[in-house]
Amino acid sequence: MWSISVEEQFYVFWAITIKWFNKYLFGISFLIIFISLFFRIYFINDSLSLNFHTASALGNFGIGSLTAILAFKYQHFLKKLQSLSRNTILFFYVTIFTFFILMPSLLENDFFIVIQRILFSIFFSFIILEQTYCENSLFKVSRIKYFNFFGKISYGLYCYHGIMITIVLQISGFLSESLLNSLVIYPILIFVSTLIISHISFRFYESKFLKLKSKFSFLSSD
Repeated sequence: MWSISVEEQFYVFWAITIKWFNKYLFGISFLIIFISLFFRIYFINDSLSLNFHTASALGNFGIGSLTAILAFKYQHFLKKLQSLSRNTILFFYVTIFTFFILMPSLLENDFFIVIQRILFSIFFSFIILEQTYCENSLFKVSRIKYFNFFGKISYGLYCYHGIMITIVLQISGFLSESLLNSLVIYPILIFVSTLIISHISFRFYESKFLKLKSKFSFLSSD
């Protein structure tokens, strides 16, 4: 819920930016990235600020906005992206996977801690762009029909997984400790319970708010 509150802060800021400073979106995106980097350098030894302060996360939004700008306003960039070869795409995915594997060691380096958010925002931006636009993708997640279901309840998965992890781990105190429980039983319980509560939330709570979108879209179009 903390991360959602940070996102809401950015949405308010970005709405104002688009309304009155639309011509400077590219520069503003870079500006908030630099602000975030300088903030993380200054608070490198303050884990609370480093992990939870809004300014520390601004770089994520800056990369996201640059990704959107490149995709919608720079056709030459889009054409190059669409024509990426399979070998190039594979290279990027291997690079991303390697960084995830080396994460424990990399986090011992202050420089990596400073750029960590920016770097992984770039990685995920690449994945989104590649899956959306590339013509030579190794695979397309959109072809897996079950992912539509996960997409619908993704907000619930995002919000409730921490709660369900806590509940399952509390319940696990009554069970015997074993490798099977830790690696198989608990993850399955967490996954299934999170799916159920997210589906219930979407069906009986979130969907009622989603129905209001059309009304607000109608008002904004006027």
